[in-house]
Amino acid sequence: PPQPELPKAGGTYVDPTFGTTIMRLTDESDGKQCQNAYSYWPSFNKDSTRLFANCDGKTVLFRLDPEAFKLLGKEPLFVRKPPSNYEPRWESAAWSDKDPDVLFCHQGLNLWAYNVGAKTYELVKDFAGELPPGHLCQMSKSLDDNTFAFSLQDPRWHVTGFLAWRRDQDKVILQEGLPPEGLDEVQVDKTGRYLVIKHQKQG
Repeated sequence: PPQPELPKAGGTYVDPTFGTTIMRLTDESDGKQCQNAYSYWPSFNKDSTRLFANCDGKTVLFRLDPEAFKLLGKEPLFVRKPPSNYEPRWESAAWSDKDPDVLFCHQGLNLWAYNVGAKTYELVKDFAGELPPGHLCQMSKSLDDNTFAFSLQDPRWHVTGFLAWRRDQDKVILQEGLPPEGLDEVQVDKTGRYLVIKHQKQG
């Protein structure tokens, strides 16, 4: 069938082929380009009452009523900056799988737990005493919010290696430099027992 006419942001329509109700979350009033990062970084929180997207370089937090399927409002994701005074990186921010209000994010060598309701930061870990100067990037975590993995970058944003860290032990359990083919990224699995290392060698 022909494509349905799109409503304005917050409106819904029914997919003519499958009968699925779809909400349009953003429109031209939000910007020229709105996007999520890769699908393995969850946009939705634990109970589907919040999600975020980046529109023209600004990260937006959307509030939803998942039962009535309504858009309740939107605001900047990071209303204020953490004590470091630099805004966290939005791409690999990850919602807690325990608390629907908490978003794990990082900036520099700091891992933060940001409460989107209270708009407050809790420092989960400062790696500055264990790592050379640089940045955490491409974060992933286990479902119990206990095992985290990152690629590592130097102060000029060049990838230098990766690490995995256990929160309950406050212990770096694996840290390596670049593999021979160069590092793309690493991802810890949902259980926190396994780490996938993706390098730049094709195949």
